[in-house]
Formats: sequence, structure tokens, C-alpha cells
Amino acid sequence: MLNSFPEGEYEFRGRTVEGDRLGGTAFLSHILAPETKILTPQEDEVVALDNDNVVVTWDAVPKAICYIVEIKNEETEKALLAEVSAGITSFHVSASWLDPETEHQVAVGVVTASGNLTNVESAFFSGTE
Repeated sequence: MLNSFPEGEYEFRGRTVEGDRLGGTAFLSHILAPETKILTPQEDEVVALDNDNVVVTWDAVPKAICYIVEIKNEETEKALLAEVSAGITSFHVSASWLDPETEHQVAVGVVTASGNLTNVESAFFSGTE
């Protein structure tokens, strides 16, 4: 993959749905963001939805500029995506947003100054413990 896209500046061009032209440049870096570790919910954990919130927590990563948190349910194609400021290592999801008695995937991505993103993923189940 790295050989296919060498480090450097790339030019992008496109059109909007309305036909307007878009363009810009971006620098592609091969400096990857370090991974975090998802602490809660743990892999395959059953999380009771009678709580007000389900809390996703992860380890802090030095030099992260932000985190991207995604919760999704592939059965219902429902997804929640949030950007969380650096220095914060938790995200509260309303239990009412989660589908009962199903598997949910959670991903936490680390974004660094290079603009690169590294994700870690896990899965948990909603229901009764």
C-alpha cells in the first residue's frame, strides 16, 4: 500500500452533485498514528441497556490531536460517528440509541498531526447481563 502511494503532495479534483468543480492539495504522510486500546466495553461483553449511558473508554495516546469514535450495528445499518478532543478518553452513548439484544461494533481512531488515522475495533452485545 505504501509503495502505491508514496509520501508527498497530491492534487485532488472533483465535482459536486450540482456540477460545481472542487479542487485542492494534501500532503500524504507515511507516519502512522499509534493505536489505542479500547478499555470498555470489553470484547463480547454484554452491556445492560437499563443504564442511562453506555460508556466507551480507551487509553490516551500521546500526541493525538483528536479521537474518532464510531458505534455501529451492521444488522440495522445504524451508525454514530463522533470526534472527541485530545485529552478526553471516554464517550457516552445513550442506551436509547442502541438496539436491544444485538451486536454493536465500536471503533476508536487516533488522529495525529500528520492527519493519519489508526483504528482499533471491538464488539459488544446489548441486552441483559
